[in-house]
Amino acid sequence: MPIAGVNSTGYSAHDKNLMEEQIHDARVNGSDFVLVYFHYGNEYKTSLNANQKEFSHAAIDAGADAVVGSHPHVPQGIEVYKGKTIFYSLGDTVFDLERPGTLTTYFVVFNLTGGQCVATIYPIKLSGYLPYFMNAASGKSLFSSLSPSCDEIVINDKGIGLLSLS
Repeated sequence: MPIAGVNSTGYSAHDKNLMEEQIHDARVNGSDFVLVYFHYGNEYKTSLNANQKEFSHAAIDAGADAVVGSHPHVPQGIEVYKGKTIFYSLGDTVFDLERPGTLTTYFVVFNLTGGQCVATIYPIKLSGYLPYFMNAASGKSLFSSLSPSCDEIVINDKGIGLLSLS
């Protein structure tokens, strides 16, 4: 598919300069927390590609506090880069696919208090196209299967991940 133009259809190409400008504008306009959301990655691949890593690191380098990605339909890993968090692919929370790997996912909630951020990561299993919280063992298993893995995540007794950042 070609890149979209003024008078033609296509996809929205990543523009590093525009991204940096938008992150800068968000900071200048007084945002306490800048989250960049990317729709990127290869469908059904549990490993990230080089562009995902490059774009995510560039967003953090430009001043973003966190990056969240989607598109592969399967969960991908979590990385802490320069003290900021990248969630490469959350997977699907509600979707009508029944392909291997698409029925497990996670979602993240950012709790901001003062200068601290706690990201709570909930492992999810889809059943009948509806999301349900995983039990503790399944949640721990999901976290251990993610690539890249994130050593900074603390997994509680319920199998929920907690990531504290400043």
